Amino acid sequence: MGATPATMGRALGLMYVGGPTVAALTMLLPHSEQTNETGIWIIIAVAYAVGPILFGAYSRLPTWAFEVAIAFAATLVSLVVWFDGDVASEYAFFYLWPIPFAVVFFPPRRALAQLAYSAVAYGVVLALVSDRYPDSSEAGSAATYWLMAVSALITVGLVVRALVRRLADQSAQREEDSRRRALQINDSILQGLVVARTAQEQGREDEVEAALTETLEQARTIITDLLGEDVSPGMLRRDRPAGERE
Repeated sequence: MGATPATMGRALGLMYVGGPTVAALTMLLPHSEQTNETGIWIIIAVAYAVGPILFGAYSRLPTWAFEVAIAFAATLVSLVVWFDGDVASEYAFFYLWPIPFAVVFFPPRRALAQLAYSAVAYGVVLALVSDRYPDSSEAGSAATYWLMAVSALITVGLVVRALVRRLADQSAQREEDSRRRALQINDSILQGLVVARTAQEQGREDEVEAALTETLEQARTIITDLLGEDVSPGMLRRDRPAGERE
């Protein structure tokens, strides 16, 4: 999407700080006895270790490194779900975090690959947890949880993609409007002033007045178009000097 490494590094770094922070807070709350606390704390530590790399070395990271970091984030989420040992693990919510990043910063095909990887990783970990705890009341609902999670990933991806395209269209429209107004100013005002100056240099005072009058009218038309309302004399007069802060 044309983003700079700095923007990508900061965004991804925040994810690698925010995610483990939320996970650490959940570990302080009551949770299932089958949860492997040591395993989850190790994953939290690993995620925290990636954050400084993204914040500090983003300028030296190739583009593919950010894609690896996103896939690695999905892998860490899968490991946390595994260590939680529950098909209905709330930690699956973290799969939603990397997808918006991929949709915003990566081309559609590579963003889809990231989504597919998350879907496959979650399916594998659900199958492993169900096999590990076959007597669990939620074991038979693994397919349901997978379908709900993948549907959420797809929906979030599509919504974010639509928003990104909308913002890109608006940005392109603003650039086109700015270009059109610049050309309009050049054709209407600057050229009119050139005509007035040429006429003045040649002593044709009547043409000078006519050129200035037409130029002022053109300027008023442009300002009216920008403001969306008619401009009357004195309407745009400042209450204080232009260089003075309000």
